[in-house]
Amino acid sequence: MIAEQNIGQKHFVFWWWGQSEFMGETVDMSAAETTLKESFLNNGFEVVDISATTGKFEISNAYRVADLTDKGAREIAKKVNAEIVIKGKALAKEGPRTPGSAVGSYLADVTATAIRVDNGKVLASAKGHGVSRHVSDVTGGTEALTKAGTELADRLIEQIHLKWPGLNN
Repeated sequence: MIAEQNIGQKHFVFWWWGQSEFMGETVDMSAAETTLKESFLNNGFEVVDISATTGKFEISNAYRVADLTDKGAREIAKKVNAEIVIKGKALAKEGPRTPGSAVGSYLADVTATAIRVDNGKVLASAKGHGVSRHVSDVTGGTEALTKAGTELADRLIEQIHLKWPGLNN
Protein backbone atom coordinates (compact mmCIF):
# COMPACT_ATOMS: atom_id res chain seq x y z
CA MET A 1 0.00 0.00 0.00
CA ILE A 2 2.27 2.75 -1.34
CA ALA A 3 0.80 6.21 -1.95
CA GLU A 4 2.79 7.72 -4.81
CA GLN A 5 3.31 11.16 -6.31
CA ASN A 6 5.16 11.13 -9.61
CA ILE A 7 6.35 14.05 -11.73
CA GLY A 8 3.41 16.15 -12.90
CA GLN A 9 0.97 14.86 -10.29
CA LYS A 10 -0.41 17.39 -7.82
CA HIS A 11 -1.48 14.85 -5.21
CA PHE A 12 -0.46 11.45 -3.92
CA VAL A 13 -2.46 8.70 -5.66
CA PHE A 14 -3.33 5.35 -4.12
CA TRP A 15 -5.63 2.44 -4.95
CA TRP A 16 -7.37 2.33 -1.55
CA TRP A 17 -9.11 5.61 -2.37
CA GLY A 18 -11.65 3.23 -3.90
CA GLN A 19 -12.36 5.12 -7.11
CA SER A 20 -10.72 5.27 -10.52
CA GLU A 21 -9.85 8.94 -10.07
CA PHE A 22 -8.58 10.97 -7.14
CA MET A 23 -8.93 14.73 -7.51
CA GLY A 24 -8.84 14.36 -11.30
CA GLU A 25 -5.78 12.11 -11.37
CA THR A 26 -6.12 8.53 -12.54
CA VAL A 27 -5.15 5.98 -9.92
CA ASP A 28 -2.97 3.35 -11.56
CA MET A 29 -0.68 0.84 -9.92
CA SER A 30 2.24 2.95 -8.81
CA ALA A 31 5.76 2.32 -10.06
CA ALA A 32 7.08 1.84 -6.53
CA GLU A 33 4.28 -0.54 -5.53
CA THR A 34 4.71 -2.54 -8.73
CA THR A 35 8.45 -2.83 -8.09
CA LEU A 36 7.84 -4.00 -4.52
CA LYS A 37 5.33 -6.59 -5.74
CA GLU A 38 7.81 -7.90 -8.33
CA SER A 39 10.68 -8.10 -5.83
CA PHE A 40 8.59 -9.90 -3.21
CA LEU A 41 7.28 -12.39 -5.80
CA ASN A 42 10.85 -13.04 -7.00
CA ASN A 43 11.81 -13.81 -3.37
CA GLY A 44 9.13 -16.44 -2.87
CA PHE A 45 6.42 -14.37 -1.19
CA GLU A 46 2.77 -14.73 -2.13
CA VAL A 47 1.42 -11.28 -2.97
CA VAL A 48 -2.24 -10.26 -2.94
CA ASP A 49 -3.34 -9.09 -6.38
CA ILE A 50 -5.34 -6.09 -5.27
CA SER A 51 -6.80 -5.57 -8.75
CA ALA A 52 -8.70 -8.85 -8.31
CA THR A 53 -10.15 -7.74 -4.95
CA THR A 54 -10.91 -4.05 -5.55
CA GLY A 55 -14.64 -3.42 -5.36
CA LYS A 56 -15.28 -6.68 -3.50
CA PHE A 57 -15.09 -5.01 -0.08
CA GLU A 58 -15.84 -1.58 1.30
CA ILE A 59 -13.06 0.70 2.51
CA SER A 60 -14.12 3.06 5.27
CA ASN A 61 -13.88 6.77 4.48
CA ALA A 62 -11.54 7.11 7.47
CA TYR A 63 -8.98 4.96 5.60
CA ARG A 64 -9.15 6.80 2.26
CA VAL A 65 -6.05 8.87 3.00
CA ALA A 66 -2.49 8.77 1.74
CA ASP A 67 -1.08 8.78 5.30
CA LEU A 68 -2.78 5.58 6.34
CA THR A 69 -2.35 4.53 9.98
CA ASP A 70 -0.96 1.12 10.91
CA LYS A 71 -4.43 0.18 12.17
CA GLY A 72 -6.05 1.25 8.91
CA ALA A 73 -3.56 -0.71 6.81
CA ARG A 74 -4.09 -3.80 8.97
CA GLU A 75 -7.88 -3.52 8.70
CA ILE A 76 -7.72 -3.39 4.90
CA ALA A 77 -5.15 -6.23 4.82
CA LYS A 78 -7.42 -8.44 6.96
CA LYS A 79 -10.14 -8.10 4.31
CA VAL A 80 -7.86 -9.74 1.72
CA ASN A 81 -6.42 -12.35 4.15
CA ALA A 82 -2.88 -10.95 4.06
CA GLU A 83 -0.34 -11.90 6.72
CA ILE A 84 1.86 -8.85 6.17
CA VAL A 85 0.93 -5.38 4.97
CA ILE A 86 3.45 -2.91 3.61
CA LYS A 87 2.47 0.73 3.78
CA GLY A 88 4.38 3.80 2.76
CA LYS A 89 4.84 6.75 0.46
CA ALA A 90 6.81 7.43 -2.70
CA LEU A 91 7.71 10.81 -4.17
CA ALA A 92 9.51 11.70 -7.40
CA LYS A 93 10.82 15.19 -8.11
CA GLU A 94 12.67 16.86 -10.91
CA GLY A 95 16.31 17.52 -10.13
CA PRO A 96 18.70 20.01 -11.72
CA ARG A 97 18.82 20.26 -15.51
CA THR A 98 21.95 20.53 -17.60
CA PRO A 99 21.86 23.93 -19.35
CA GLY A 100 21.19 23.56 -23.07
CA SER A 101 20.19 19.90 -22.79
CA ALA A 102 16.78 18.27 -23.11
CA VAL A 103 17.84 15.62 -20.60
CA GLY A 104 16.61 16.14 -17.06
CA SER A 105 17.52 14.49 -13.80
CA TYR A 106 14.88 12.93 -11.58
CA LEU A 107 15.05 11.91 -7.93
CA ALA A 108 12.76 9.59 -6.00
CA ASP A 109 12.42 8.55 -2.40
CA VAL A 110 10.27 5.74 -1.02
CA THR A 111 9.69 4.88 2.64
CA ALA A 112 7.71 1.93 3.94
CA THR A 113 6.97 -0.22 6.93
CA ALA A 114 6.08 -3.94 6.91
CA ILE A 115 3.58 -4.89 9.61
CA ARG A 116 2.22 -8.27 10.72
CA VAL A 117 -1.53 -8.13 10.23
CA ASP A 118 -2.39 -10.49 13.11
CA ASN A 119 -0.57 -8.68 15.93
CA GLY A 120 0.58 -5.31 14.56
CA LYS A 121 4.27 -6.09 15.10
CA VAL A 122 6.59 -4.07 12.85
CA LEU A 123 8.70 -6.54 10.86
CA ALA A 124 10.66 -4.04 8.80
CA SER A 125 11.09 -0.35 8.10
CA ALA A 126 13.25 1.08 5.35
CA LYS A 127 13.75 3.71 2.71
CA GLY A 128 14.97 3.66 -0.85
CA HIS A 129 16.38 6.33 -3.14
CA GLY A 130 16.57 6.40 -6.93
CA VAL A 131 18.01 8.70 -9.57
CA SER A 132 17.33 8.80 -13.30
CA ARG A 133 18.24 10.92 -16.31
CA HIS A 134 15.80 11.09 -19.21
CA VAL A 135 14.31 13.42 -21.81
CA SER A 136 10.79 12.58 -20.57
CA ASP A 137 9.85 13.82 -17.12
CA VAL A 138 7.22 11.08 -16.64
CA THR A 139 9.60 8.31 -17.72
CA GLY A 140 12.45 9.80 -15.69
CA GLY A 141 10.25 9.98 -12.59
CA THR A 142 9.02 6.43 -13.10
CA GLU A 143 12.56 5.11 -13.56
CA ALA A 144 13.71 6.88 -10.38
CA LEU A 145 10.71 5.46 -8.46
CA THR A 146 11.48 1.97 -9.75
CA LYS A 147 15.11 2.21 -8.61
CA ALA A 148 14.02 3.52 -5.20
CA GLY A 149 11.43 0.73 -4.93
CA THR A 150 14.03 -1.94 -5.72
CA GLU A 151 16.37 -0.62 -3.02
CA LEU A 152 13.48 -0.45 -0.56
CA ALA A 153 12.26 -3.98 -1.36
CA ASP A 154 15.72 -5.49 -0.82
CA ARG A 155 15.95 -3.89 2.63
CA LEU A 156 12.41 -4.86 3.65
CA ILE A 157 12.81 -8.47 2.52
CA GLU A 158 16.08 -8.86 4.44
CA GLN A 159 14.53 -7.49 7.64
CA ILE A 160 11.36 -9.58 7.29
CA HIS A 161 13.40 -12.78 6.93
CA LEU A 162 15.38 -11.89 10.05
CA LYS A 163 12.25 -11.25 12.16
CA TRP A 164 10.13 -14.06 10.71
CA PRO A 165 12.62 -16.66 9.40
CA GLY A 166 10.09 -19.46 8.76
CA LEU A 167 7.66 -17.30 6.80
CA ASN A 168 8.24 -18.82 3.35
CA ASN A 169 8.60 -22.44 4.51
